[in-house]
Amino acid sequence: MQEYILLKIAGFLVDIGVASIIALTLGFFAHYVFGFSRLDIRALALMGAGIIFGALVATEWFAQLRKFK
Repeated sequence: MQEYILLKIAGFLVDIGVASIIALTLGFFAHYVFGFSRLDIRALALMGAGIIFGALVATEWFAQLRKFK
């Protein structure tokens, strides 16, 4: 049971890391390639990271539901 909890926490941390790296990459391209100011990017990057994180967590949750069937 304790291993299961540690695996869930590790998965959660990986999801946060992936979402933040993707958000930073998108912010880099928006600033240096497309010319947006950092102020314009800040709110959109935060929303994008939240959406990516939510998608990753939902994917793990649905995969877990599928295992129990």
